[in-house]
Amino acid sequence: MRYSKEWEKTISRTGRWIDFENDYKTLDPKFMESVWWVFKTLWEKDLVYKGFKVMPYSTACNTPLSNFEAGLDYRDVSDPAVMVSFPIVGCNLGASLVAWTTTPWTLPANLALCVNPNFNYAYVKNPAGKVFVVADARLGSIPGATVKQKGNQNTILTEGWEVLKKVIGSEMKDIRYEPMFTFFTELMRDTAFKVCCDDYVTGDSGTGVVHQAPAYGEDDYRICISNGIIIKGGLLPDPVDVNGCFILPVTVPFSGKHVKTADKDIISAIKDKVSIYHNFQMIFSASVYCFRVFLLMHCT
Repeated sequence: MRYSKEWEKTISRTGRWIDFENDYKTLDPKFMESVWWVFKTLWEKDLVYKGFKVMPYSTACNTPLSNFEAGLDYRDVSDPAVMVSFPIVGCNLGASLVAWTTTPWTLPANLALCVNPNFNYAYVKNPAGKVFVVADARLGSIPGATVKQKGNQNTILTEGWEVLKKVIGSEMKDIRYEPMFTFFTELMRDTAFKVCCDDYVTGDSGTGVVHQAPAYGEDDYRICISNGIIIKGGLLPDPVDVNGCFILPVTVPFSGKHVKTADKDIISAIKDKVSIYHNFQMIFSASVYCFRVFLLMHCT
């Protein structure tokens, strides 16, 4: 308390009013005991549950960051963007959903795909007979699928490409697909690897299909909770340690590598496995940190 009077003077000069004669301090035992009493009371009323919250996270400091801290270090960074195909289980057309992502390192923890329930989606066949599913308005995002034009808003398919059918996004809800990586296949087989619907999927970039890794995105977590893919406070696949490096069940050649270092290996694995692949660099003005789950206690 040596400098308490100086602190009171500074606070008063900034125009903040505090009743210093009747204030409390977090270091006071009575204050700490009052917090424990409140928490105990909430617990006794069954108002406390175990959950997760996705937050900005520093792999260098091994700690979550506040939005203010994360916002202090915005810079232009270059990140790879890839398109990945996910074969639809039991589809008589042999079609694959095509998702676009700028975070390839999150693909080992993929648990779902998300489409916009109000968008039209097209099943389009290429000259080789492969069938891909993307938002109708995003056909031009598939390499080689459309003719590039100036001043014409109508989409013209390249010769040899054919739209087999169109469906509304809501019709694809709960469609099952084969995951790109099998690290969590056995563990999550009963609830994961299906299509979800949400309005957060936009049509101004990508393919209209967004891959979901609930441990690394706020919307991903929200959507997977609401669709029963994971449960609040339950198992959450997160194969990344506090230093931002892959751990089991992720195996060689990704294990032990920092997630951003592993991007190249993941992209190489995608290129070897899938029938559609497109890689290019995206320039973002963003803060350099990884999203990671942080265990919290929440009150309802």
